[in-house]
Amino acid sequence: MTAPFFDSKQGWGGASLTMYARQTLRDAYPNLSQQEIAILFSAVQRFHKTVPSK
Repeated sequence: MTAPFFDSKQGWGGASLTMYARQTLRDAYPNLSQQEIAILFSAVQRFHKTVPSK
């Protein structure tokens, strides 16, 4: 769900698309609080930094 936003080959004018990953998580899990989304986003971000992209 969030992998495309962490792909280093993608971007917009050289800018990262990670902010869209956070919005995607908010849309997918509307019942989570802002704090819970922040924690989930942090975990997702850490996952994408440690797992090599294909």
